[in-house]
Amino acid sequence: MHRVAEFGVAAHWAYKEGKTDKVETTNTGNKLNWFKQIIELQEDTDDASDFMDSVKGELFGDHVYAFTPKGDVLDLPKGAGPLDMAYSIHTEVGNHTTGATINGKIVPLDYEIKNGDIVDIKTSSNSAGPNRDWLKLVSTRRARNKIKQFFRLKDREKNVDLGRSIIERQLREFKYDPKALMTKDQLQKVVDKLHYQHIDDLFAAVGFGDLQPVGVANRLTEDVRHEQEELRQRQEERELLEEHQSITNSENESDTQRKRKLKASEG
Repeated sequence: MHRVAEFGVAAHWAYKEGKTDKVETTNTGNKLNWFKQIIELQEDTDDASDFMDSVKGELFGDHVYAFTPKGDVLDLPKGAGPLDMAYSIHTEVGNHTTGATINGKIVPLDYEIKNGDIVDIKTSSNSAGPNRDWLKLVSTRRARNKIKQFFRLKDREKNVDLGRSIIERQLREFKYDPKALMTKDQLQKVVDKLHYQHIDDLFAAVGFGDLQPVGVANRLTEDVRHEQEELRQRQEERELLEEHQSITNSENESDTQRKRKLKASEG
């Protein structure tokens, strides 16, 4: 993997064949390409841990090298299939994929690409777009994120309404009034804290399943719960003071009664 990172796929194959003296290295170009891959992975995900998993799995894991029909070489993570390759070429190629041939033979979309395969991705401008089942057929996070992104945009309006309803239901389960808490100002505070751009983006993320409603509900009720906790503490303090005062009064009454009895017995 070190030679691939340093000198590219040609150097890797030449090294295996013992022909390293004939390989021209393009150190800077390959490093820039590696850096470009990292930027692309970062752009495809908003989650930091997801991004790090992508880098470790797709840049530092085992790779295979496949050809396009025109002879271009594509570097893919081991386990990648036709859809992974399609999305590595371009998002629109992936979204309009209808099938693939490997070495001239039609293969299913769950085929695992091998070193040296010639992969021809079949596309159609009339394609309806990705199928949700594709999420089970891809192995790279880039392809998975692109498919999810397609459905986020396609189902955005539905997910916005669904996300709003889910949050309202979650608040009711917590015994809070959604109307009182889901004001524009309160929602905007949560949007800012969770680094979304708009309130509808927050709703859509919940509706799509990217964001858990419990977390949003906790943010919305944060101030209320803080006020309730302060009231509870003040109430406890007041009750303790009242209890202490009651005990003190009781002790004073007992002491007074003892004094009276003592005085009466002396008289």
